[in-house]
Amino acid sequence: MNRTATYGVAKDGRAVYSNAWLRHSFYLDASQQRTCTMYRSRYVLGVAAGALVWVFTKSFVALVAVPVALILLMSYLFYYHFLTSLEVAPDDDAALPVRRRMSLVQGIVYGLGGIACCCLMVVNARAQGFTGATLTVNYVAAAAVAIFGVWQMLRGIVERG
Repeated sequence: MNRTATYGVAKDGRAVYSNAWLRHSFYLDASQQRTCTMYRSRYVLGVAAGALVWVFTKSFVALVAVPVALILLMSYLFYYHFLTSLEVAPDDDAALPVRRRMSLVQGIVYGLGGIACCCLMVVNARAQGFTGATLTVNYVAAAAVAIFGVWQMLRGIVERG
């Protein structure tokens, strides 16, 4: 079984969600797949909510508290309400998709894109005249984007799929 959470198809043709943390698979229908995808996107939703709160309030407390609260709430709902309502599927019954390898070209394109985005974020911060906390947050975000870009580039070099 793949170590990441994935969707697959059981031998009887039903969709299966496999969760690596719980080490269980669950049967899903189409509406449950959309709900599952929303819950699996809880980290992205939390970061987006934190960014929105930061834009409107400029509060560091809210910048940290809102994403953490949203992620914890969605994790609780996902593990204790949503997954417990699903039918458990046997783990060996699903044909889970194999993780695609990243090609060298994809890695270089993603890496250069991340580095270019980082440079544009820094140039924009200077052009806008950001100072203090706003400038610091912008630089931290730019550094995170650059690190992600370099990671993607290294992944493309290593995997060469």
